Amino acid sequence: AIFKFSDDGKFIEVEEKVEDSRKPEDYNYDEIVSKLPCEPRFVAYDFDHLDKEHNPTSNVIMISWCPENCPIRHKLIQGSTINGLKASLNVQSGTFIEADCLSDITSAAVNDKFKWPTS
Repeated sequence: AIFKFSDDGKFIEVEEKVEDSRKPEDYNYDEIVSKLPCEPRFVAYDFDHLDKEHNPTSNVIMISWCPENCPIRHKLIQGSTINGLKASLNVQSGTFIEADCLSDITSAAVNDKFKWPTS
């Protein structure tokens, strides 16, 4: 799911969610993050990867997306909101990423950050 601030900046609302009926190829991780706008967003994604024994598994990762060119006000609101959102979504501390450029959140960067094997 992708979350954004409401127009008045007082609430977080769902901007886009993946329906269970969609095929996995319809919601490719790298495609989703490459389309993030130049505005703050939060992303919760069930990320497929390999565990330490190289078995397929997945973890829900949380991304706080706030591009470098966002106004300071947006960055402050994003920063003060993230802990509450993580708590309400029950995000594990080891699966959270703060990003301000797309290279921070490619699938390769995610695997590298969490030290998940890639092959």
